[in-house]
Amino acid sequence: MKTIYGALVFMSVALSPSVHAAETMTSQPTPVPPQISQPAIPAYKTDPLFTLVDIFIYRPGGLIATIIGSGLYVGLSPLTALASIPKPHDAFYQTYKLLIASPAGYTFIRPIGNRSLPYKYRSSKY
Repeated sequence: MKTIYGALVFMSVALSPSVHAAETMTSQPTPVPPQISQPAIPAYKTDPLFTLVDIFIYRPGGLIATIIGSGLYVGLSPLTALASIPKPHDAFYQTYKLLIASPAGYTFIRPIGNRSLPYKYRSSKY
């Protein structure tokens, strides 16, 4: 029994990272990468009046459009299924992008005061 415990202790010491870490240490310090002076989030030039209009009119309107679009998506799903029969079979994706993703992206993803729609939610094919 003592030999099993001794073997377990030996294996845990032999395989521990601290023992191997001393072998890999070098005498030279690792170089520090240069600091990036640009901000991580780009600064948008916004119009204060558009920001107010965006908060009080466009965002609630986008939320309403997302909710109505979700209802239309469910209601139009039988017709969308018929439209998916011929190639390229992407009628559900196009309907989703038009009725749900575009208004939701404009409402929830777009920074406040920015007038553009995020690229992946624009009405292009993909």
